[in-house]
Amino acid sequence: MSDGLIVIVAFMGIFFSAAILLAIVVFGAQSRNERSKREHELALERIELEKERLSKAIIMIPCQYCGGLVPQASAECPNCGAKRAT
Repeated sequence: MSDGLIVIVAFMGIFFSAAILLAIVVFGAQSRNERSKREHELALERIELEKERLSKAIIMIPCQYCGGLVPQASAECPNCGAKRAT
C-alpha cells in the first residue's frame, strides 16, 4: 500500500470512530433529558393530586351556639340546627 492510501484509511477510521462516539454521547444526553423531563412531569402530577386532596379536606369549626363541630361549608349546625352566622 502507498503511504497516501494508509493516511486516508487511517483518517477515515478516526473520523468514523469520532462520529460514532459523538452519536453515542448525543443520544445518551437526550435519553437523560427525557428521563429528567418525565420525572419532573410525574412530580408535578403528584403535586396537583395533593392539592386536589387538600382542597377536598373538610375544615371543621365550632358552632357559636352549641360548640359542636360544623363543616366550614355548611350553612347550619348538624348538632343543633342553628344557622351559621356569616
